[in-house]
This record gives sequence, C-alpha cells and structure tokens, in this order.
Amino acid sequence: MDDNANDDKHEQRFMVRANNQVQNKEFGDAVRSCQGSIGFVLDKDQRQQLHREISGQGYGFHDIVGICIDLFG
Repeated sequence: MDDNANDDKHEQRFMVRANNQVQNKEFGDAVRSCQGSIGFVLDKDQRQQLHREISGQGYGFHDIVGICIDLFG
C-alpha cells in the first residue's frame, strides 16, 4: 500500500470519528431538551431505548426531541 492510500484511510477514520462526535453531541443536546419538556431525567435504559429507536435513521435534532417526547412524555 502506498503512502497516499494510507493517508486516505487515516483521513476516512478521522472523518468517521469526527462525524460520530457531532452525532453524539446532537443526541445529548436533544436528550437534554426532551428532558426539559417531559420534566424528568432519562435513565440509562431509556437513553438506550431512544438510541435504538433513532439509530441509522438520519434524524436531526428536532426529530430526536419529538421522538423522545413521544416515547417518554
């Protein structure tokens, strides 16, 4: 494998990691917003349930908040 291929693989891993960090922040922000609306803090199991519900769906912040409220509100 040449140096350019190694650089490309490194950049791809970095972009995946950076995208995951953005998604994790958005999820956390949406959970906090939902919690403010429903009046209680989600426990670990509830957060995992919400995560399973939205994973791979491409939902944005407002979608996640709405789904969270639908599930737990």
